[in-house]
Amino acid sequence: MLQKKQLLQQSRKLLNQIQEDIVLKRFSSDDVNIKIYNDLIEAISQVFLDDPVLNGQLVKMPDAVLQTYMPEHGGFLPFWAMPPQLPSERLKAHLTRLINRMEILLGEEPTQELIDVLDFFFILDEELREVLRLDFVEAQKSLSAEAHKACCLLCSGLIEGMLLDIVQKSSVESIDRDKISLTKLIEMAGRLSMVSKTVLKFAEGARDIRDTVHPRAEVRQGHRSRQDEADLLLQLVRLIYNDLVVNYVEREKS
Repeated sequence: MLQKKQLLQQSRKLLNQIQEDIVLKRFSSDDVNIKIYNDLIEAISQVFLDDPVLNGQLVKMPDAVLQTYMPEHGGFLPFWAMPPQLPSERLKAHLTRLINRMEILLGEEPTQELIDVLDFFFILDEELREVLRLDFVEAQKSLSAEAHKACCLLCSGLIEGMLLDIVQKSSVESIDRDKISLTKLIEMAGRLSMVSKTVLKFAEGARDIRDTVHPRAEVRQGHRSRQDEADLLLQLVRLIYNDLVVNYVEREKS
């Protein structure tokens, strides 16, 4: 039973990686993921000997759809015409079926969660834009893993990354990057009509976590970030993002 559960966990981990690759359009590791998947289904077929699906019906990759783009497999379509996301999407489909079957046989509840992605296209700095994209994915994964403090810290950085330069360039007030609080930064964005009243309302309940980064500060204050705070901050990131998108589109129109 332990070996079966370990194989299920490995399959879930691979699916999570593939989902992340799809939303972030990272397809350079498809060949590695295909090999891992093929190794997994081989191992699974040796453990679930009595199940006709897991020991006989699992599809090895590349499957028939991908083979239509591969001359070495008799494919009739040019390889260059293959959509870049297709291998990952086919892997995801087969792996999802595999995991669903294993969960039924082992009596386990589904645990996979979809990962959302934001492109932060309104951030001019390309390197900062990529950091924010990756941090948003990592914040969601931290929340799923119940790493609430890590999620809060990432969300704080995301809000700062989205707002700081924009507010600093648009405001007559001087900003000390190291000392300005999260709520103060959002309030300034509100006065500049960059974020809505809804965001400002949410911000009232968003605890500023800069003072709890260091362990001694956490001990002194007697407070560690909780799930409700992590949930709220993640939602606040999405709300601020949406407002900045609207603000950017309106500026482009004018």
